[in-house]
Amino acid sequence: MAFIKTTNENHKGSFYYNADLGYYIFKHQLQLIAGIGYQQSEFEAFTSSTLTVYPGITVETVNNYIIVVSAPFDIYGQNSMKNSAFAIALTLTFN
Repeated sequence: MAFIKTTNENHKGSFYYNADLGYYIFKHQLQLIAGIGYQQSEFEAFTSSTLTVYPGITVETVNNYIIVVSAPFDIYGQNSMKNSAFAIALTLTFN
């Protein structure tokens, strides 16, 4: 990601890498999921980076929706605050 205009913080740009995987259990109704992500942002005076782990589950008991529950947390950070969170998402499909 790069900026077209100069920002107030003189942000030079950022890049992001993510990888995810999942494994179904209980007759394709529950999926264990995990992800890892790295982000780095470059400013004029310093560089900020964060490494985050995304563990979670998906629940698929009916054919037209999926519930995703995740609890991401940072395991490494340089010039950035470490964070943890809780996320829930509902995905609906319409035929």
